Amino acid sequence: MVLGHAPPKARDAIAFAIDTGLRKEEQFSLELTDVDLVRNEIVVRDEIAKSRRGRRVPLLPRAREIVERLAGDRVGRVPLFVTGKGPRYSPESPTLYE
Repeated sequence: MVLGHAPPKARDAIAFAIDTGLRKEEQFSLELTDVDLVRNEIVVRDEIAKSRRGRRVPLLPRAREIVERLAGDRVGRVPLFVTGKGPRYSPESPTLYE
């Protein structure tokens, strides 16, 4: 299984993608404010949705644990998935492993 061999950051990203079904750009554009832990869902904003129509996606237990761990003590409109240096992952990010 891929997850068993992936580095931790890649494992989180892959597991999150599996559990949410988000497209790559949707996932890596998520901000902490897009996650509603009370309703246990993710809000995909219109501007990041491929169809330009936002939607709500249920947050399964494993994905929720990933969100809680990645969020740490950060708050506000900050990217959920960040490189080791802090900015969000993007096509310009050299790897997912930083």
